Amino acid sequence: MEKRKEKRVNKKLMVNFSLDGIESLGITSNVSKKGLYIALTEMFSSNKDISIFVALPKDVLNIKGKVKWSKELKNKSSGDLVGGMGIKITESPPEYLVFLETLKN
Repeated sequence: MEKRKEKRVNKKLMVNFSLDGIESLGITSNVSKKGLYIALTEMFSSNKDISIFVALPKDVLNIKGKVKWSKELKNKSSGDLVGGMGIKITESPPEYLVFLETLKN
């Protein structure tokens, strides 16, 4: 059963985010108008507000959101713990939507 209303596009982008007073780096796996998935090694609690700086090819955009879920997995090949979190976007600049449109072409 698919819960998403917007189709996600697979795209790896570097992000710097701030959550609970902690700054960290991550990489997106997929993005859409309403949400994104950030792959990272540390886990954060759900329902927390998050500020994300997304590095686009020619710009850095600030996106606001809420952590909807996070998960931790063990990498089968390396044994390292990996995971990520799903973000619901609550505020994004118009340039973000323009960027998403370029990914569909």
